[in-house]
Amino acid sequence: MGNRRASLYSLLGYGVWSAFNFLMFASVTKLATREAAGAFALVIAVTSPILDFAQLNTRALQNTDAQHRFTFADFLGLRTLTMGLAVLLFLGYALLVRNPLEVRVSVVLFGLRGAMDGLIDTHYGMLQRLDRMDAVGKSMAARGLLGFLAFALGFKFTGNLIVATGATCLTSLGMLLIIDRPSTLRVARTKEHPAGRAGLGARFIRPEMQAIAVLATPLAITILMTSFNLQVGRLILEKHRGLAEVGVYGALQYLIVIGRVPVIALGVALSTPLSERVANGDRAG
Repeated sequence: MGNRRASLYSLLGYGVWSAFNFLMFASVTKLATREAAGAFALVIAVTSPILDFAQLNTRALQNTDAQHRFTFADFLGLRTLTMGLAVLLFLGYALLVRNPLEVRVSVVLFGLRGAMDGLIDTHYGMLQRLDRMDAVGKSMAARGLLGFLAFALGFKFTGNLIVATGATCLTSLGMLLIIDRPSTLRVARTKEHPAGRAGLGARFIRPEMQAIAVLATPLAITILMTSFNLQVGRLILEKHRGLAEVGVYGALQYLIVIGRVPVIALGVALSTPLSERVANGDRAG
């Protein structure tokens, strides 16, 4: 697949995914009060920095590992471990922090959704290495649409944030088990990739996971700081002004996030071919 086509599919996937995440937030403001929108914005503010760090941005390493130093199983093993630790942090938040029960339970459910998305992202890395950005873009678009529909319908018929976040969590789980793992396995076997013969299993070998973590942690810390900088305003507003103000602030803040989408999408799409050219000594491109 050419770079231009891969970039277009990446833009499609990230664009649709981001748009439906914005509509997910907008559906709360449309169907409920500003306080409910603020509660959902607070859920995002709590979960996003932790999930962003837990991913360790291993997708970037996966995309640029032109020398095949690590296997898919190594990346999936580390991502499974870090996502599991993130979910434990969300459970600790739910048990220890004195926020409304709806917020605390929703943090756990939305965190589980993010953990499923993190595992899906590792499968996207495999598909990208196999030159199938079309499959990645289509899956991201479908996951964004289905997640939005599950959330919006769950909230519309119950008015309960727990039901809505639980519904979108189940959607991501379904995408992982029914769509993304089978499709990635099929592509890997078609391309005769070793991961296909191994059944896309995770591997928990300490030296390999440590090596990936050492490479990934500096960038992960940077991403954590960026994510926290984006979300800290919501946490401060909730403390001093209440959930209603958080809802208004959260809606405006999405304009910043959407503006970054094209840069992220193009960077992801071009990372693999550029890394391969560098590895082959073709620095001029």
